[in-house]
Amino acid sequence: MIFNVNVWTIEEVQELLDKAKADLLDGKSITSWNSLGTSATMTTVLSPIRMIEECTKFLQAVDPATYGSRMKTGQILHGY
Repeated sequence: MIFNVNVWTIEEVQELLDKAKADLLDGKSITSWNSLGTSATMTTVLSPIRMIEECTKFLQAVDPATYGSRMKTGQILHGY
């Protein structure tokens, strides 16, 4: 787990989780592309899916009663 429970709050990690889910839904997981000499690069610390996984691990560790235990990414993203 990359988030230290002594440094991050549940609210901060929940905010990161919401942002990662929004980025994933908006298709912002592409890191670079090039078309006809025009290029763009987006730098991220973690991919949206990895961020969702790490946020989920943190939330389950600090509050398993609310966030459950050991949910898979598919359960978080798709509800199953």
